[in-house]
Amino acid sequence: MATGSQQLDEVKAQFDAASARARQLLTETSAGNLTRRPQPDRWSAAECIAHLTLTNQHYPPLIQGALEQAPPGDGPYGMDFRGRLLRWILEPPYRSGVKTMPSMEPPTGESPEQVLAAFLSSQEEILKLLEAARGKALEKTTITSPFSKRMRYNAYSCFQVLAAHERRHLWQAEQALAQMVMP
Repeated sequence: MATGSQQLDEVKAQFDAASARARQLLTETSAGNLTRRPQPDRWSAAECIAHLTLTNQHYPPLIQGALEQAPPGDGPYGMDFRGRLLRWILEPPYRSGVKTMPSMEPPTGESPEQVLAAFLSSQEEILKLLEAARGKALEKTTITSPFSKRMRYNAYSCFQVLAAHERRHLWQAEQALAQMVMP
């Protein structure tokens, strides 16, 4: 079984992979294709990534507060039931659609460069918190979702859910781009 440190290294690798994937999408594709919606009611590739930034910005204060209250521990960590379920729902390809709250709708008109810079900045904040989580009993520390007071999961689950959410919307961004090249 993996140690807590190895588990956190794996989660860090997931965030690093998401950053690399976003960087590739936003630097190797034309701005026109990145900002064009494949359908009027679907987000553009850039909007998918901008949504991730908006979402990520809600978590640092919650995670920081939870880590300050967390008892010492070094894993191995386990996800709780709600965290596992939410991660499963979020993993691409979609199993079900989830309506986005109006406050999480991405802004329009941002350049791919702006979207990338903001996303990478939000990633750095999450990675700092992940590093601060070392030596904490993440499975014994609960976080309440900023989007539903009824949704609570442990801190380890929170990091896993955020990583799955990023994979979901990066996949969605790739799908939006694929529709741009289809006749």
